[in-house]
Amino acid sequence: MGVRIVCQNQGRTPAWITEIHTCLDIVDFPPAIPDFTHADPVQLEPEPLAVEQKFSPKGITLQRYKGRETGLMTVIYGIVKYRVFSDRRTRADG
Repeated sequence: MGVRIVCQNQGRTPAWITEIHTCLDIVDFPPAIPDFTHADPVQLEPEPLAVEQKFSPKGITLQRYKGRETGLMTVIYGIVKYRVFSDRRTRADG
């Protein structure tokens, strides 16, 4: 199944996406807490994002080796880890 992931920096400071993991699963109902044991790494290299910039990793194909059954649904979920940089400085006065 082909999936398009789009990440956008909606904050006010630059950021780096550090990791993206996604998972495709076939379930009878959406899990309250997603199970990431089957999550596949999509991107493990840092990717800088300026304010309002969008980023979309290329070539994502998710696979799950579980047969389709009547009454079950396909769900896709993921984790995007990122680091935000701030222009705030701490100053110690003598």
